[in-house]
Amino acid sequence: MNILPLFCFLLGFFLQNTSQANPDTTTANQFAQLAQQQQQSGQFMMSNQNFEKAAVIFEQAALWNSYINCQNQMARNYWKMHKLDSSLALSTAIEKHSNLVPQSLEHAELLSNIGVVYDMQSDYNTALKYFHQCLDIRKKKLGEDHFETGKIYYNIGVCYSLQRNMNTAIEYFENTVRNFKKNLGSNHPYLITVYLGMRDPYSDLGRKEEAIKTSKEALVIAKKVYPSGHLKIATVMNSIGLTYLFMKGKEEKGKKLIEEAFQIQLKKYGANNPKMIRLYTNMGKMYTQSKHYSLAKEYLFKGLDLAQKTVGKKHIRNYYIYQVLADVTKGLNQDSMTVFYGHRAMLALLPAYSDNIPLDSIPEFTTTPIIAPMLLASAYATKTFSIDKMIANNPSAFNKQLYQKHLRASDLLLARLRQDIHNLDDLNDIFYQGYKNTLRKVMFYRKLDPEKEQTNLLEELIEDADQNKSALLKLALKSNNALKFGGVPDRLINAKIELKKTISKVEQQLFRAKEIADSTKEQELSTKLFQLKQKQEGFNTVLKKEHPQYFQLQHKNTPTKVQEIQEQLLDDSTMLIEYMYTKGFLYVFCVGKHKVDVDVVKIDPTFHKNLDDFRFALTNIQAAKKTPTKAHAAFSDNAYYFYEILLKKYIDPTIKNLILIPDKQLNRLPFEAFLYESNSVQSKQYKDLKYLINKYNIRYAYSAGLLINTQQKQAQSPNHSNKIAAFAASYNPATAVDPLRAQLLDLPGARKEVLALQEQFEGAFFLGQEATEANFNPIDFKQFSVVHLAMHSIMDKKNPMNSCMAFTKDSTGKSKEDDWVYAYELTNMKIATNLVVLSACETGDGQHQKVEGIMSIGRSFMYAGVPSLIMTLWQVNDFSTAKIMGTFYKELAKGKSKSAALRSAKLDYIRKLKKEKDLLTHPYFWAAFINLGDDSNIPVVPLSTFSKWWYGLIGLVFLVFFLVRRFFLTSTKKHE
Repeated sequence: MNILPLFCFLLGFFLQNTSQANPDTTTANQFAQLAQQQQQSGQFMMSNQNFEKAAVIFEQAALWNSYINCQNQMARNYWKMHKLDSSLALSTAIEKHSNLVPQSLEHAELLSNIGVVYDMQSDYNTALKYFHQCLDIRKKKLGEDHFETGKIYYNIGVCYSLQRNMNTAIEYFENTVRNFKKNLGSNHPYLITVYLGMRDPYSDLGRKEEAIKTSKEALVIAKKVYPSGHLKIATVMNSIGLTYLFMKGKEEKGKKLIEEAFQIQLKKYGANNPKMIRLYTNMGKMYTQSKHYSLAKEYLFKGLDLAQKTVGKKHIRNYYIYQVLADVTKGLNQDSMTVFYGHRAMLALLPAYSDNIPLDSIPEFTTTPIIAPMLLASAYATKTFSIDKMIANNPSAFNKQLYQKHLRASDLLLARLRQDIHNLDDLNDIFYQGYKNTLRKVMFYRKLDPEKEQTNLLEELIEDADQNKSALLKLALKSNNALKFGGVPDRLINAKIELKKTISKVEQQLFRAKEIADSTKEQELSTKLFQLKQKQEGFNTVLKKEHPQYFQLQHKNTPTKVQEIQEQLLDDSTMLIEYMYTKGFLYVFCVGKHKVDVDVVKIDPTFHKNLDDFRFALTNIQAAKKTPTKAHAAFSDNAYYFYEILLKKYIDPTIKNLILIPDKQLNRLPFEAFLYESNSVQSKQYKDLKYLINKYNIRYAYSAGLLINTQQKQAQSPNHSNKIAAFAASYNPATAVDPLRAQLLDLPGARKEVLALQEQFEGAFFLGQEATEANFNPIDFKQFSVVHLAMHSIMDKKNPMNSCMAFTKDSTGKSKEDDWVYAYELTNMKIATNLVVLSACETGDGQHQKVEGIMSIGRSFMYAGVPSLIMTLWQVNDFSTAKIMGTFYKELAKGKSKSAALRSAKLDYIRKLKKEKDLLTHPYFWAAFINLGDDSNIPVVPLSTFSKWWYGLIGLVFLVFFLVRRFFLTSTKKHE
């Protein structure tokens, strides 16, 4: 946070000019130069005395820029001495000075000083406000690449890190590194500070290797610049040690580094220097991790005493100490003390509350000031976890009213965080905490008297569970709706959409550059991405200020009521079942037309093993061929096992339709392939097994709330064209230049599939060389009720947004497209059709991301506004796909709902195969296709009789042409 170089530049300029214009300022120049030297050597009080003397002379000479620069440096010295009130008072006085030029570099310096004071007071939101104002001025006056601009990037990164907005913090730190390297070279001491700042965010996000890497880069520089035993080297050793401390197999190495660094730092700083607070805390962490709890407490209490004497009780340092003390008491099984320290950690972040408020007092989180909201959520989680454990060990300690009050307060805190946090990764963490809170509420319900207020509480649990499912997808769709109805002009809507598209594209380019270790490209793209996100941040600020209704609509987060689910999604024959599960428990939320229920099932490691075994049995057709008896048993045993656990006791006899909302790896299972009779009473023929599809129409959803929103959107802007736009891509691996395309085999079944649609239904059909991205992108999707894509898809499970659909490679050389349509591109499109059919491989499979579920290509279409999808859970067979899809559209044309049409198509496929071809009725061939989302019917339009005759005539002409040509060729050969 050193701003001396800018000050020297400005002051030198003014001193040079003023000394020539007015000889009386020579003395002022001398005072200012002496003050600079004293500032650099840490003599801050003496430095201030000389800056003040210089300022008096500059004021008399009306040299206001020089005067204000001296005042700014005095304010800086004050915060360096931890005299924060004096620094803030002086900066506030300068800000009101009539000769301060608004938006000048002097003004930027002043804003930076105020930001630092609020940072040191742990008021990070206010600090960020001033730092961002300073950043705006410096970017305009000095440019984005100027060194002084880079230092403000660092300050902002520190604030975000301390607030636990870690992904945002990393973005600012990475940009600071690029800036400093450009301006100072790769071995400047300033880089040490930045690299050390990056350790916490990387560690917090579980990216331990990157934390070690940045710490080691700091160590390399420190050893080049400083002598052995220097404080900076000790600081870096401490950073590396802390990371090793929590890496398996490196704990002892970490402990040794921390202890060695601590002795150097204690000797240099002295026991009562405020900088020792963090070091005492680190020693406490180290001894807690190695279970030396008495030593841990000794260091932690030293740190706590020093913190409360120097920085006060309401400071982030107290929070960290209390959290480690909670870990100590947790290790000692002192549950009541863990609750106490969790409570104290929470109060350290709430300036408006006394430290003496009792444990059973619940703070009000709606408007009260919070030092670091993300940390407060962690403190609350610590306290809640300890209360849970205490109740488990001593049920008589359970206070129903207090616990319920506590959970509601936690909900209020998370609701506030959802309003304040905008980074998607950090938001996902918040929603995940909400997910865990729901599970706590379920356990709380189980402790209540079931005869009292049962229905109301059950409904609340179901509403809570649904609110935290697929939260980011809901937020994205809500943002699109808010833009539409929030009074935002079209030009701003288009600009926001284009900016989002560009950011997504650059993110994927950066990911690929990192994969191939192209450091030059990586640096270039990282800089570009940071600048784009800065632009997006500014854009959002403008929207919030000028269009408040947009932000109110976007962040309105009311849960979907059970009554809404019952009225809008269910009838007497339809039931909705939603799941959540952890390592030890399965949570089942059931909603019928006239009843609700919540159940908790204890599960053991067998459940997780069976998930993998069942998925293998479904997808590995080779095992079914090589070891048929074993494979049959593996499939049927698991298919019945999951029916018993997930469905059997929840489905009423009158139910014919199921809406299922799975969780985590359950998203990868087709429930229609479950068996409702055990293996012992079933046929060994796959064809005759008692599949769930025989009894129920089944469809899936990401959440009930999303499903209702989708239906409402459909009602507001229906697409009644009932026409199909279909693409059947072709591939020629022999001529492919792209190594990835060279692996794609042609899909003759895809061509037959789309040809069959062309011969039967109205629409636009693109086959072979016409099935290119250049023909897909410009389609007016409003003109088609169904978009059918028969082609390969490529799954990137490491980076799901880099997954793609493989269109035909353009052969003309005129197209600007690469004919890969990526998930991130789909996410930013507007696809106003009723149904997308992804007749491709693994379009519904992908990587699981906390509360968001399976991140797949199919999900990207949902982001694009598609209300309903038919997609696949594994690589599908060409033959069975063509059969199932052909029947599906015929059933759709009859007016059946999507789930009913898909069910009929699958059953028709199974029934029509002869018993000697029983293996082809294995679920591998038919169960991969699932229906997700809205279930309304789309009576696709059959071709008119005239059109059919026309296509028949064309076919006849081609046949005659072929036969005549063949006849003449044969005759010619005979004559030869």
